[in-house]
Amino acid sequence: MTDAPDMEARFGRRAIDYTGVLIVGRDRHMDRGEQLRLKWRREHTIVNSKRIICVTYDQLLEDLTFRLDMYALAVQAGG
Repeated sequence: MTDAPDMEARFGRRAIDYTGVLIVGRDRHMDRGEQLRLKWRREHTIVNSKRIICVTYDQLLEDLTFRLDMYALAVQAGG
């Protein structure tokens, strides 16, 4: 989003940085064709000149679980 008349008043900046995420289905329900379609979407989906992260629910869960585990380890280590 850029150059909306009240963007700076609302957000403190004229342009905002954002990341889009498309979450589609579950791994176990995707056949080979759907997996290939998701792979294509990962490589080609662009909105407003920005890439969109395309993942399944299971991939998102795996990634978030990994990140939370890493955060917990960093806290335990005092970092």
